[in-house]
Amino acid sequence: MKSITILFLLLNITYCFGDYINQYSYNSGCKDPTKYTLESALAGYCSKNKILECDYENNRVILSIYRDTECTQYLSGQTVPFNECQNNYQLYSCSQEPLVIENSLSEFTFDNCSTQKLPVHITTNLLGVCYGFALVNTFSLSCNSTNVTTTVYYGTDTGTGISSSASSTASSIIGTASTSASSTASSTASSTSSGGSEIHIGIQDAFSQSLTTGSSDIPLDSSSSTDTSNCQPQYYQYSYSAPVSSSSQCQDYKSFKICNQ
Repeated sequence: MKSITILFLLLNITYCFGDYINQYSYNSGCKDPTKYTLESALAGYCSKNKILECDYENNRVILSIYRDTECTQYLSGQTVPFNECQNNYQLYSCSQEPLVIENSLSEFTFDNCSTQKLPVHITTNLLGVCYGFALVNTFSLSCNSTNVTTTVYYGTDTGTGISSSASSTASSIIGTASTSASSTASSTASSTSSGGSEIHIGIQDAFSQSLTTGSSDIPLDSSSSTDTSNCQPQYYQYSYSAPVSSSSQCQDYKSFKICNQ
């Protein structure tokens, strides 16, 4: 707990906190508190034509979608209640500062520090938990004050990963986006004009990030939690290490990782 307290102090010295929308992605059923990925997005931040906000009065998260990348031309919106299981694997909440989880690795992503010094996106993964991608490959993390080690395993046919229908809902609009805002806006406008009175973009689409741990990028999204039985010695492929940061200072358009132990 000592290092957690130190990290909180460092962050509080550096920032005046804003609200964060938190998405907990579980293996299944939103029930296992020991296996999840936590993604947090800065409330009110315009990213790839979408803004997430906290509505504390009505206990819900608000997603607003815009026609433009500056978030000035409102298109549509959606709300999701706090702490109610969505799609059988996601919970949403809000907090007035970034959440720091003991025994985890957090990746902080920043935008332009001259206009926004707060991290705009944070991905947190638990240490020693097996994550995977439709059972093709799995990996687990360990870290200390200087390095994070990723151990990669072959997937198996016996795990309990998220279904392909659920995983297909994830798309990138915060952090390392893989879809351009213009194509996202045009596709949503097209779906609206083709007969739908509402665009059908789930609020989980506002969260996606890659966990970069060195020479390889392991894409980690809300579909990637899986069963720990897959990360066994007989399925071992390889492991590699990369440095973690000891500073929480904003760096323009950079991401860095902090080990929370």
